[in-house]
Amino acid sequence: MAIKSARGLESTSQKKYRTVLKNQFLTWTEHHKIFALNQILPVDLTRFRATWKNGESTTHRKHEMLMCFFGFCVRNEYLHKNPMEALSKPKTPDLVPTDYFRAEEFDKIVDATYVYDYGEEMIANLGHHGCVR
Repeated sequence: MAIKSARGLESTSQKKYRTVLKNQFLTWTEHHKIFALNQILPVDLTRFRATWKNGESTTHRKHEMLMCFFGFCVRNEYLHKNPMEALSKPKTPDLVPTDYFRAEEFDKIVDATYVYDYGEEMIANLGHHGCVR
């Protein structure tokens, strides 16, 4: 957690990591008599994941938190391989895509940028990001 703090993660993010890693995962591993990182197998992680009673978004976030945790363990040579890589990712939540502006809305935005002398710069930037049709 100190590393998360050093990376500038907000306290709410740190709390979520603490909840998943300490309160849930550590408790689960102790209950199943797993006391060392190198004892954790993909089948164990699959069993742990089966205990989650969350929606798609939360399940996806928890999966990513564990993936990051074990990635950290590999990078810092606590483990040789990330056991999470053997698990298939949970279903990604359906996200509503952000739509483009309607033509008349876009024209008004572009006209307003010229009032403030940002027109050419903004059009170039929007074009770069695929927003200009």
